[in-house]
Amino acid sequence: MSATLLELRAVTAGYGDVVVLHEISFSAREGSVTALIGSNGAGKTTTMRCVAGLLRPDNGTIAWRGGVINALSASERVELGISLVPEGRLIFPDFTVEENLSIGAFNPRAKPNRNRRRDEMYGLFPRLRERRGQHAGTMSGGEQQMLALARGLMAEPKLLLLDEPSLGLAPSIISQLFDIVDTVRRMGVTIVIVEQNVHRTLQIADYVYVLENGQIVIHGDAQSCAENPNIKQAYLGLY
Repeated sequence: MSATLLELRAVTAGYGDVVVLHEISFSAREGSVTALIGSNGAGKTTTMRCVAGLLRPDNGTIAWRGGVINALSASERVELGISLVPEGRLIFPDFTVEENLSIGAFNPRAKPNRNRRRDEMYGLFPRLRERRGQHAGTMSGGEQQMLALARGLMAEPKLLLLDEPSLGLAPSIISQLFDIVDTVRRMGVTIVIVEQNVHRTLQIADYVYVLENGQIVIHGDAQSCAENPNIKQAYLGLY
């Protein structure tokens, strides 16, 4: 069995006086795809922000290979190998595709391999090679999401955090995106994904956690969750 790469233990977090996460615990094993599903406002993005170092937990611990990383900054976590592809893409619209990719390799561990890594991204995303000199803000939503994912991979992550990667995309682009995510997993990158497209997510996930009102209410392997009547009714539209 693969080792645990990431573990959250009784994490409570929020914004000011508003508590969003209530002592949630989950883990991700090396080489796996772990999915967080739940309704809007359940706390999924807050969880990802805590892991990435953009939000400090009020209580609980975040462990990386057994060592607590609560005190590490976001940039220090990138250096460890944690890379976030945020909801809404957040690419630099006035920069070219190539400039966006170069920014993704800013950390000292990834910078020496920037050119090689960029060529790898062009192989994984041929459309980006075609658009390499184009300003990112002029591309389609699907192309921008591919760029956001490629930029996240430029950091040479050991753990890739994907927050709603299919949001607002056409069905054909969503299918391509999930195929790429599966390819990234086969490259040895551990993935934690937050996604509203539960049906497609269950096809690529190894383990699933369901968040409701800031708490883990169901968890299990993807197959058992796909057969869970509560998940089938709430997220798959099956009765």
